Amino acid sequence: MAGKLKYILFTYDGSALAVAKKLVDEGNSVIVAQIHNASELHNGTAEARDSRRKRLSLYDGILEKRDAREVLRSMAGMRNKDDHFVIFDLNSLWFYAQKAVRLGFTRGFFPTRQDTEYEDVRTKGKDLARQFWPDLTVAEVHTFRTADEGIRFLDERPDDMFVLKANAEGDLTVVPQSDDAEIARENLIGALTAKRDAYESMGYILELRITNPVEITPQMIFYDGRPVSSHVDIENKPIGAGSVGNMTGCSGNLVFKTRLSDEINRIAFPPKVHEMAKAHPGLFVWDASLLIDARTRKIHFGEFCPNRWGYDSFFTEIAMSEGASAYFEAIVAGRNPLRQPYGAAVRLFNLKRYEDAIVSVKSEDGIFLYDVRRKDGQLVSGGADWNLLVATGAGSTPEKAVAKAYETLDNVSFTDGYYRPKFDFESHEYESSIPNRYDFANGWLYEGKGWNTEDVGRIVERMSRRLESTAANRMMMLRRKHAAALSAAEEKHGADLEAFKTKDGRGGTDAA
Repeated sequence: MAGKLKYILFTYDGSALAVAKKLVDEGNSVIVAQIHNASELHNGTAEARDSRRKRLSLYDGILEKRDAREVLRSMAGMRNKDDHFVIFDLNSLWFYAQKAVRLGFTRGFFPTRQDTEYEDVRTKGKDLARQFWPDLTVAEVHTFRTADEGIRFLDERPDDMFVLKANAEGDLTVVPQSDDAEIARENLIGALTAKRDAYESMGYILELRITNPVEITPQMIFYDGRPVSSHVDIENKPIGAGSVGNMTGCSGNLVFKTRLSDEINRIAFPPKVHEMAKAHPGLFVWDASLLIDARTRKIHFGEFCPNRWGYDSFFTEIAMSEGASAYFEAIVAGRNPLRQPYGAAVRLFNLKRYEDAIVSVKSEDGIFLYDVRRKDGQLVSGGADWNLLVATGAGSTPEKAVAKAYETLDNVSFTDGYYRPKFDFESHEYESSIPNRYDFANGWLYEGKGWNTEDVGRIVERMSRRLESTAANRMMMLRRKHAAALSAAEEKHGADLEAFKTKDGRGGTDAA
């Protein structure tokens, strides 16, 4: 590699424009290529005129953007192709990525059609897991094309609970929060009815639900077929504190480094992943969502998101590095880019999708902007989406990383912006909270030497006992406070009664 890398970044929805901005701010040469026509994508996506206008306006006045087709044509005549690092921010851009590979570019992030199908066509990912992931259990799954087919199926299985997942990108996964089968079924039927067109556009699955699973997502990064680093991402996806409300791409996450030799990496990344990595030039990223059933103690397959970064976890990884440039340069050199052991992120939502509302950012350190542009000299919301920005932090402990992320968020002001509060990020009060899942994963990774399902069972049981103990202690504290308050009230009432009686010796007032 001669000198500093030059970057070419392709995007459709602007997912990685924030990374392009960081690279520019760090003094790099960056070409931003935005896909103008949605129908150019492999599935022939149609796009409403107003949606297209808002999408294409993202980062106006912040970054210089060019048409993706024009950039591809210019790449054909570029010399010194190894000086360029080419990034396609979602695996759905495989059509463009493979054109770049055919033009001779080998440094970068080049998803394939197969990569996106393992994520979007749910049954393909499950078939892959069944064949090559011996430690995982793949849950019962049923595929449907129309909403009515799924509704009839749910009515025929009244005692079972399922999870709804579309064969497409987007916030279309529905995990019923209720343990009542009837309520859960109505929840899914409601989603299929309300978003019929979205689910029918590419089909969907109903997957047998695992009760109260512990979900973690190990990820491994390769370069030119060699593993470079690994970590675990723990996400909060529902929008509300306590993990209630609509699903989002991510509302907050904790990322922590793992060793390549850790047992979890053998389970999550069997030889098949290493084989696929060797077939991809440049950067290759694989993550596997794992669902641990606390009841049966089995590890269930959740989903694969191959050859694309996790939405906010990618920003968290950069926060754990020494900047965006250092992140990519370390990977190309075959070094682990993550300098800090822990990172955290919290997402700020523009719930009402305000367009042109002022976004005040005192400092952009640790801030990654999603849905913004510059207008009349001011940073404003784009209104294309409800995902406004992400605040990140890193540190030597989870607590320090989380604290830093919220300190970063303090530099932002936005009308009616919403984010999950810090107390929720630190909570042990509900089973699926990030700290509880971190405790579980940490026990699994570092206590489970010679790991097996019995080890998982002991960790789950210990976590459950701690949760019960926490709840019991909290209840005891509440009882003590209540008893103390009651005692004080009774004491005051007694004193008042005695004073009342001495007024005239009969318990009445002088006026009586």
